[in-house]
Amino acid sequence: MKSPDPRDFGLNPRQCERLQRALQPGEQLRWAGSPIVRHPEPDKGDRVVSVLFLLPLGLVGAGFIYWVLTGEPSKSSSTIGGFLVGVIFLLIPIVALIIYPWLHRKTLRNSVYAITNRRAIVCGVDTESWPLAPDMVASDFQAKDGSGNLVFAVRPRRDGGPGWDGVGFMDIRDVWLVEEILEKAIAERENA
Repeated sequence: MKSPDPRDFGLNPRQCERLQRALQPGEQLRWAGSPIVRHPEPDKGDRVVSVLFLLPLGLVGAGFIYWVLTGEPSKSSSTIGGFLVGVIFLLIPIVALIIYPWLHRKTLRNSVYAITNRRAIVCGVDTESWPLAPDMVASDFQAKDGSGNLVFAVRPRRDGGPGWDGVGFMDIRDVWLVEEILEKAIAERENA
């Protein structure tokens, strides 16, 4: 059986290239897809950390600008320096709030998931794979729109925060269909 081309699954050229590098000789593609690119919705813990970290920076920046505009500094260089420090401290939170969503979407656009005749592959920040086995799906979740997650492993969060991160096919369309394809690939593997 000839393996389908990654382009047959609607992947962009960069995703196709990443997937081709991840495939081993003799592997045949059964399914490939990518996460849904949505506006990032950080969990409440991330929001609290962001506010606690970024708000004071913005307040310090606003304070410097206010001091420069209303105070009477004795030297003009301190006025310019104070104003620049204020602008920098004020811009850090604003830039962070703009850059984070952009980087998040860029990461998602470059990520690709695949099921082959041997394993499930996740090409995200790193490339990971799991050999096909009957109990490889640790959990699944489907939203009302049919999107969802197939979690293969659960790990401590990368950022060291409390809780756990699921690793697998996260936020994919037609999650039950993908799980069915995965189960068929597992059955083929066991019968081979």
